Parts: sequence; C-alpha cells; structure tokens
Amino acid sequence: MYSAAVEHHDSLLTEELDATAETLSVDGKNYHAWAHRQWVLDRFNAWSRELGFVDSELAKDVRNNSAWNERFCTIRRLHGDDIPDDVRSSELKYAQAAISRAPNNESAWSYARGLYKGRSFSAWPDLELWCLAQRSAWPTCAHLFGTLVDIGEEAVHSLQDPGNSERVQRAIEACGSLATGIDDVHAKFWRRRRHRLMQAMEKK
Repeated sequence: MYSAAVEHHDSLLTEELDATAETLSVDGKNYHAWAHRQWVLDRFNAWSRELGFVDSELAKDVRNNSAWNERFCTIRRLHGDDIPDDVRSSELKYAQAAISRAPNNESAWSYARGLYKGRSFSAWPDLELWCLAQRSAWPTCAHLFGTLVDIGEEAVHSLQDPGNSERVQRAIEACGSLATGIDDVHAKFWRRRRHRLMQAMEKK
C-alpha cells in the first residue's frame, strides 16, 4: 500500500513538472507555467530537484529573468531567509560566471544583490571586491557601477569607519560616471543619488 502511494506521488509530480517544462520549452518566460511549477514544488515538497532544471533554462537563455527568479525562490525554499555562507558564496560565483558571459544582464546582477538580503555588503565584501576588479574590463557596465552605488549608500550609516568613507566616495564617483556617459537616460536619477551621498559626506 505504502509503495503504491509513493509511486503515485512520484508519478503525479513528474507528470506536472514535465508539463510545465514542455510549456517553458516554447516560452521560457511563461508566467503561468512558472507559477504552476512553484505550486507543484510546494505541494510535493520537491524543491531539492529544481536547481538542475533552472540550470538548463539559464544555459539556454542566461537573460531569462523568470529563471533567475525561480533560482532565487529555490534557494530561499531550501535554506530559508538566512542563506548559509557556503551556499551564498557558491551562488554568488554562479551569478558572477553568468555576468561574465553577459555583463549587461540585469537579471544576474539583481540575483547577485538579492543574495545579500539580511547581510551587509561590508560584512560580506565578495561582490564589492569583484566589482572593483572588473571595472577596467567593463567600463560602461551600468549595473556594475550601480552596484557600487548601492554599496556606498549602505555605508553612509557608518561613516566613522574609514572603509565605509571610501565606499561612499567610490559611490559618488560611480554616480558621476553613470550620469555623464554610462547611463545618460537616467542622468537625473544618478545626480540625485550623488547629491545625497555628497551631503552625507559633508555631515561626517
């Protein structure tokens, strides 16, 4: 009896996942297919098998924002809100490898920053150090410079730390670069952020 129930459970799970996979093979960003897939994974408590599928989707299209969202959901379902350091590090390396393939891929950058939820950039500086190392290779990558701005804005709250003062100064410079060539379309936005950062430095 138990064996039959398990087999039935596995059969239903496989059937539902195969159905969504077939739909996503035609349209990799089909919202309804992804939503149903998440419901199935929750219902059958099967998130442990999802990363392999996401890997295959991102191998086909590294810019698939829906697949990046699925990867983040999977990591959070498997590990909760407090992602273990070893998982966080391996996922950051995964995102960095994807970014190296397509530096202007906003989805991968968003995923990398999302890994910091509940953690500060300064306490876990892997992303910051990597961005600094890549600046000369990608001198016009708005997402890289925008990440440095995010890091600097967080550092505003602890300017007594010399390292944070340097982060804010780099963020000010990054805003200037974004507003005057890298991201002209959003120049006003970057100028406003630069102004706020400069005000914070003046009050130091």
